[in-house]
Amino acid sequence: MPLPVCRPKRGKRCSFPGARWGYGTQGDVYGYKLHAWVTASGAIVQYLIRPANWHDTTVSDELNRRWPDFGGPRIIGDKGYCCLGYVFPPKSNTRYDTGWRPGRHPRLRKRIETVFSGLVEAQIRSVQTKTLRSLRLRVVLAILAHNLAQP
Repeated sequence: MPLPVCRPKRGKRCSFPGARWGYGTQGDVYGYKLHAWVTASGAIVQYLIRPANWHDTTVSDELNRRWPDFGGPRIIGDKGYCCLGYVFPPKSNTRYDTGWRPGRHPRLRKRIETVFSGLVEAQIRSVQTKTLRSLRLRVVLAILAHNLAQP
C-alpha cells in the first residue's frame, strides 16, 4: 500500500527524509510503501515501511526472515510477488503453476484487500505528516486499532 508524504505535483520540491518516487496502482507516488502480513482471520501480524521505489520482492526477503517462527505456511501475494515460494494469481501469459487455486485463494485475497481498505478508511494515507516518526506513529495506531477491532 502506498503511503504518500505529499501530493504528486509537490514531489519535486518536497524534502521528506528517505521518501522516493515509486509507482502504485493509482499512479506515481512520492513517499513510502506499507508491506504487511495478514492472517486468514484478518489480523496484521507484521509490517514494514520502506521507500516507494523498493520492489515488493526485495522487501519480502526482509519481511519473511521471521516466517519460520510462524510455522511457515504458504505466502499469498499479488502479481508484484511473482517469484518462487509465493502463491499469486497467474498473469495471462504464465506458463507454469503459480500455486493459485480458484476454490481457495480468492477468498484469502479478498480478506487481505479488505484489511488494507480498512486502513485506508482509517486515514492512513493522509499526507499531513512532517516527519518519518509521525508517519510511523500514524501507521502503528491504525494497525493497532484494526487488530483490536478484530473478533
